[in-house]
Amino acid sequence: SVRYHIYDMEPYKRKLSWMPNNHYATVASVAKLAVSEILPNDVNEASGDRQTTYSQDHRIFEYISCKYPLILDADMVVLDDISPIFEAFKGTNESVLFAMTENMSPWYARFDAYPARGRGFNAGLILMNLQRMRHANFSDIWQSEARERLRVFSNANDQDILNALTVTYPDIIAKLPCEYNVQLGAIGEPETCTSNDRNVKIAHFNSIVKVALKTKYVAHFAKFHAAYQSMDGYAFRQRQRCESHNADVTYFADLPEINDDNDKLISTKNTTYRTHLYFNGFSNAISNDDVTLVTQLPADQFSVINKVLKIWKGPVSAAIYCSDAELPYISKEIESVNEAANRENVALHVVFKTGVNF
Repeated sequence: SVRYHIYDMEPYKRKLSWMPNNHYATVASVAKLAVSEILPNDVNEASGDRQTTYSQDHRIFEYISCKYPLILDADMVVLDDISPIFEAFKGTNESVLFAMTENMSPWYARFDAYPARGRGFNAGLILMNLQRMRHANFSDIWQSEARERLRVFSNANDQDILNALTVTYPDIIAKLPCEYNVQLGAIGEPETCTSNDRNVKIAHFNSIVKVALKTKYVAHFAKFHAAYQSMDGYAFRQRQRCESHNADVTYFADLPEINDDNDKLISTKNTTYRTHLYFNGFSNAISNDDVTLVTQLPADQFSVINKVLKIWKGPVSAAIYCSDAELPYISKEIESVNEAANRENVALHVVFKTGVNF
């Protein structure tokens, strides 16, 4: 089961607004620095009769542990099991307060960049050890670091401050495997982490335009984002088996480059759409000398079929574009439309939508 809690950020925004920043997320870009103050040690389970919502094999815990919160940016897509990430602090000493992946762009190689170790670390994903952070008074540590750095720099965000801390306190961070934060920004270099999409645990669309960025990496992983968007929420009421790791692998070297003029056409051309042929039980009662009417239409225009069938008495082959959720509606419409239900020379096919394409 999934449980969530909402926290009021306003009191903390006032505490963070003293620090100037030019990030497009404004003060929210430094909110991660206050997580150890915002989250309590344990979160009381929300009130109400939750047992009626879940089957009896789902245990409802009275408390939710907040020992190791995983902070994720909202422009990320989780593609695989990420539970091993919570083992990151095993075997580390008390000085390690948080864990991050390395940056996949040369951002911190600029002459005017904040201090960082190597390429620096990316704050799109941060695993925190709250107990250690509170014991070390992390709130005082990062604020002291920020004030010191702002003597030289005119602004800062959470990633800048965290990277500066890794220079001042080298033992403060644990390095996570890059697969947990594969960055797809304009200057990102995901191939420095892995050669194929099967190894990617989390894809990070870390540019201002997110999935609209015209690169081959974004075009590829945006398909997974679109798949999540089009999912039927009712499917999550049943436990699903994880996809086998024997599934197809896409190698980054094989991805086509993006052409601004025809990238949508190429993407659509290369997409293999799920289809359900003859879903109305077509009996193939067509003679060789018939002329077949071939057409296609979206689900919301299915009512037009009845008008067409009243006029056209010959065979018909129609492709209907729809989502999984719309298919039951179409089936009911067929039963209610006498022309479609009683004709043996009408073949109806379904082409399932993939994101916005069909």
